[in-house]
Order: sequence, then C-alpha cells, then structure tokens
Amino acid sequence: PTSYLSLLQTFMRLLDEKRKFVFSQRSRLENGLDKLKVTEERVAGLEEELKAKQPELVRTQESIAKMMERLSADKAVAVEKAEVARKEEAEASKKADGCAKIRKSCSDRLAEAEPALKDALKALRSLQEKDFNEMNKYTNPTAGVKRVVEAVAIMLFYGECPKEFIVGPPGQKEPSWWLAGKSKLKEPRVLLETLTDTYDKEAMKVALIDKIDNFIQSTSKEPNDFTPVKVQNLAAPCYGLCAWVNAMRTWFRVNEEVKPLRAQLAQAEAELAVVTDALNETRAKLKAVEDNVAALEAEFNAAVAQQKALEEEVEATSKKLNRAGRLIDGLGGEKQRWIDLVAHYTEQGGHIVGDMLIAAGSVAYFGPWTNDYRRSIQKDWVETLDKLGISHSPQMDLTSTCGNPVEVQQWNLHGLPSDAMSTENALIMFKSPRWPLLIDPQTQGNTWIRNMHKNDQLQVTKPSESNYAKIIEGAVRMGLPCLLENVGEGLEPMLEPVLLRQTFMIGSQPHIKIGDSVIPYDKNFKFYITTKLPNPTYDPENCVKISLLNFFITPSGLEDQLLAKTVEKEAKELEDLKQQLTKSNAEKAKELKTLQDDILKMLQEAEGDILEQETLIETLEKSKKKSIEINEDMAKAKVTEEKIDETRNKYRPHAFRGSLLFFVVSAISGIDPMYQFSLQWFLVLFLNGIDKAEKPDPPDLEQRIENLKDYFTYSFYANVCRSLFERHKLTFSFYMCTSMIRADDLLDDGEFRFLMTGATSSNGLNMPNPASDWLT
Repeated sequence: PTSYLSLLQTFMRLLDEKRKFVFSQRSRLENGLDKLKVTEERVAGLEEELKAKQPELVRTQESIAKMMERLSADKAVAVEKAEVARKEEAEASKKADGCAKIRKSCSDRLAEAEPALKDALKALRSLQEKDFNEMNKYTNPTAGVKRVVEAVAIMLFYGECPKEFIVGPPGQKEPSWWLAGKSKLKEPRVLLETLTDTYDKEAMKVALIDKIDNFIQSTSKEPNDFTPVKVQNLAAPCYGLCAWVNAMRTWFRVNEEVKPLRAQLAQAEAELAVVTDALNETRAKLKAVEDNVAALEAEFNAAVAQQKALEEEVEATSKKLNRAGRLIDGLGGEKQRWIDLVAHYTEQGGHIVGDMLIAAGSVAYFGPWTNDYRRSIQKDWVETLDKLGISHSPQMDLTSTCGNPVEVQQWNLHGLPSDAMSTENALIMFKSPRWPLLIDPQTQGNTWIRNMHKNDQLQVTKPSESNYAKIIEGAVRMGLPCLLENVGEGLEPMLEPVLLRQTFMIGSQPHIKIGDSVIPYDKNFKFYITTKLPNPTYDPENCVKISLLNFFITPSGLEDQLLAKTVEKEAKELEDLKQQLTKSNAEKAKELKTLQDDILKMLQEAEGDILEQETLIETLEKSKKKSIEINEDMAKAKVTEEKIDETRNKYRPHAFRGSLLFFVVSAISGIDPMYQFSLQWFLVLFLNGIDKAEKPDPPDLEQRIENLKDYFTYSFYANVCRSLFERHKLTFSFYMCTSMIRADDLLDDGEFRFLMTGATSSNGLNMPNPASDWLT
C-alpha cells in the first residue's frame, strides 16, 4: 500500500509538473510566433507608410526653401528700415537734447524770480480783510502807504489809469493812482485773489515796467527805499504789496531775457515734432516689416517643426522597418523550429496522462530491476494503456518523457555512464520523493555523485565511522549534500526521520529529530546512500523508505568505458580530444538552451510595440548571433567527433570482448558465491593486457586489435582459472567459449538451448538425439 500511495503521489506531481512545463513552453513558443507574425504583417504597412511620407517630406522641404528666400529678403528690408529709423532716432534724440537744454535754461532763469514771488505771495496770503479795510479808511494816508498803494494800482491797471480816477482842473487833469488803488482795497478778497492767483503776468509790457520804475524812482527819497523791509512798519498790508510789486518787476525782467530762448525752444520743438513724426512713420513702417518677418518666421518655424516631425516619423518608421527586418532575419531560422516544437508540445499535451502514468510507474518500481525486465514490464503497461484507451507517446520511456538532454549531458560529464539504464536510474533518483539507495558494486554511482557535488561541500561518511551521525546532522542543518556509502543490508533506525523527512515546525523554521537531537532542517539538504553489495536483500519496511536503484554496470556502459580506456592507451591525443569535445559540446548545448530560452523569455516579457525597443532587438540579435555561432561550432565539433568516433570504433571489438568477459566472470558467482571479481581488478587486468599485447611491425591496426583481443582473452582466462576450483574450470571454459561464439553469431541460439535443456516444447525443437550413447 505504501508503494502504491507513493505511486499515486508521484503520478499527480509528475502530471502537474509536465502540464505546467508543456503548456508554458507552448505558450512561450506561440507568443514568439505571434510576435514574428505581427512583425511580418507590419512590414508591408510600414513600407507603404514610409512611401507615403517621403513625397510629403519633399514638398515640405521645398516650401521651407521658398519661405527661406522670402524671409531673407524681408529681413534685408527690415535691416534697411531699422538703419533709417536708427539715424532718425539719433537726430530726434539730438533735437530733444537741444530742446531740453533750452527749456532748462529758461526754467533756471525764471527760477531766479520765483523766491521773491513766493515770499510776496506768502506775505499776501497772511493778510486778512480787516487789514485792507483799515487801509481803505485812510483819507489822508502817509506818503509811504500812498506810494505802495499807487504802485500796486499801476501794476493792476497795467499802467493805464481808468478815466474815473483821472482828476484835476481841466487842462491839468492827472491820474490818481491812490484812488485807483483805493478802489481795489474796497474788495480785499477779490484783490487778494487777483494778486495771488489771477494776475496775468504775461500781459505786462515794457512800458508798464518803465512806468513803475519811474514812479518808484521819482518817489524815492533815497536809493532802494522801495523794499518790503522799509515799508513793513507803515501798515500791515504794505510788506506783502511792496514785495509783490518788486516780484512782478523782477519776473518781467527775467521773462524778457527768456523770451529769445523760448522762441528758440519753440523753433526747436517744431523741428523736433517734424523729426518725431518722421521717426514715428519710419517706426510704423519698420514695425509692419518686423511683424511681417515675425509672421513669416512663425510660419517658417511651423514648417520646420512640421518637417522635423515628418523626418522623425520617417526616421522612426525606417528604424521600425529596419528592426522588423532584423527581427525577422534574426528569428526567421527559429520560426520553423518553433512551429515544430509547438506541434510537438500540442501532441505531447494529448499524451500527458498516459506518459506520466508510465513515468510514475517507472519511478515507483523500476529502481532495483534490470534493464531487460524494465522493458518487459513497460511493454505490459503500454498494452494495458492501449486496452483502456489511454493515449500515450510512441516513445514513452522515462528518459523521453521526463529527461532533459542538456541535464543528462551534464550528468555524463560528471561520470554517469551514458547507457539508457544509467540515465533512467538518474532520473528515478531525482524524480522520486524518497532518498536513493544505490546498489553500486562497481562504485560508478558513487563516483558520479562525488563529481556532481564536487563544488557543493559534499559530506561523505560511512556507517563504520563513529561520528557519521554528527556528519549527517551537520549536512541537514547546513543544507549540504551528504553521501552515506558502504551500507549493508540493514539501515540504522536513527536514519528513519531523515529517510521519511519527518519534519515539524518550531516557529517558522522546519526542524527534524535525529536520535536525541532536534535540529533545523534546511530544504537544500540532499541525501544519497550507496552499497557495494552486488545482490543485497532489504526487507519491505526499508524498501518503502528509500528509492532502491540498481546501478550495476551494463554491458553497453562497460563497453564504452573500456573503449575509452583502450583509445586512451593506444591514441591518447585522440581520446583527450574526444573528452574535450564531449565537454565542450555539453557546455555549448547548455548555453544554447539558455540562449533559446532567453529569446523566448524576452519576447514574452516585451511590452508595447516591440519594434520601438532597440535594446530588445539588439539583445535578441546578440543572442541569435551567439546561438548561430554555437550551432556552427557544434556542427563542426560533430563532424570532428564523427571522425574521432570512426577511428575510436575501430577499437570497439576489443572493448566488446572485454565487456563480454567481465559479465562472464560475474556470472560464475552462481556456481559458488565465493567467486567475486571486482571491476577494479578487471580494469587493471584489461589495461595490463593493452600494455603487454604484441604490437605489429610495421603498424597494422587490424592486426593490433586481434592481438589485443587474443592476449586479453588468454590473460583473462589464465587469471580467472587461477582462482577457481579444479572442478569448476571446465564449466567456466565452456561458458566462456560459448559466450564468445554466440556473441560472434557463430552459434545458433535454438541449438544451444537444445544442447542445454534438451527437447522441450518451449524451444520449438524436436530433433532426435544424435549421440544417445553419451548425450542425454
């Protein structure tokens, strides 16, 4: 029951793994083919797109050339206009500077009169109406007051006394400026407003100023006595009125001096206006030209941008077309292989259940059986599947359905014999849920495991060692591979938790109990067991805990080993080259598989438009280029290897004879269990025979091979007979002789069977006994 349950678990696991593998591989291949198909379909569209854009690009380029000519001409006009405007602007600036200087001169001269006028106005604004009313009451004012009022009246009436103020007898009438001034004093508010704000200074004439000057001079008792300081004590308004009269006189004189400058300023400003008008007109024309140039430049820039966009589109389309071509060229060789693989995986998908049933049965039961018995059982299973209508592949053996050729090649490099049974054993070892126990009397499996984990800190121990349990514990704890070799027919109870993988969780870490120790269990731990016993017997309890594997050497495997050793002795350089090629081919096959998987992976993971991903295309190209190089190297190596194999195979008859004789001597243990001959002993005898066999002179390969066969056959016979009881030598001689002539097809199997068993219904022969007197 335990084995059957293990079979079911193995079937479900292998079925799940195979389905995932087949469907994922097919999906990746179909994705790659889809990408190729889409790329091929897009090529025609990209070519049409490129063809359509080329004329448009040419038209745009021609339009830009014409615009460039217009733009150059307009820019030349703009430069000319700008030069004219610059000159006119310089002239206007010069005129403006002249006007500013004249205006400043006028302002500076007029400013000289401003302080006196401001003081007068300030004094006047400080006066009140009552002050003027008081002066108005004067009927007989003092000479000083009268003089001030008369001076103000002359200024207010601009030297022209109104008729009503001209008094005196006929013929002697004179203007009374006192009365005229007094008339103004009657309305002090109006007087103050006139003096401070509304008096028209521009209306003053030279005659007025001469008249006021004459008046002041004629009334003066001493020089410069008509000043605000001199009259301020006469009456309150006199200070301001006197100051105002003097300010008006000063302002007039200054203004008279400024008049020529003002005329000059007016002329300059008139000329400036003309120049400014001309400048504004030129500027307007320049702006119109510049606006036209700006518009044309905008149009030109838009056209250039359109051209650039078109060029970029054309370039992008060209790049896409180039990438498409590179992708198709690069992966075109893969296309048919992918199509074939898709068909293969599709077909395999329909056979998965049947194939995995055979594979699970092989993993569960084939381990201890011989190759012939395995094939016989497999044949029965296939017939049963056919009767039940369960589909399966034509090649449904474990190697075909679960083996990876690259991985198998790596195993062979590490020392695994290349025969089918050894490959099947390796697959069972890695596919089984139980740890393997290798029946390995020739230690080939042991050597292979050591080589395979040479760089993995392999822990090697034996049950005979006192600390072997500690070594196993350390390997379990550290996640290292462990090889327990030379076990007998019993397994220590301490190993049971390891064999059954009885782990349990402590926190988040799996643990296992070995003996009295509870230790962490590392999932990377691997366990191998080997025995040198040629035919051990294990009880059922132990058999269900391990995966028992028959690693007994096979005739074909031994033949290949003996051939290699023969060629190494006879033509060392040839054998070294063979080993080098085998290793190189294995490495290149592994690299090629990785590259092919990487190509599919990159295509599957590519997002968006694949033709826009230059890095992806370059990586695919490099991968494909490397793949082609590897294929070419492997093709050359294959030719070389075939030539080497052709030469090597000339020594195969000697290797075949050696393999045959080893299995002859192995079989005589059936006569007496004492007769045990190791492979190491046999190899020493075989190599010794190569060294001692006669070498023909001159060299003759065929004769050399015959000499090797003859010498080794005799040497082998002599050495074996030395180890046999006398009564067994004839039996051995007979078995050895018949084995050799049967191998050379010189003995009929039916007759030989008749000789050995007599007339039986099973052999189909009913011949009469030709020598009944001695033959029974």
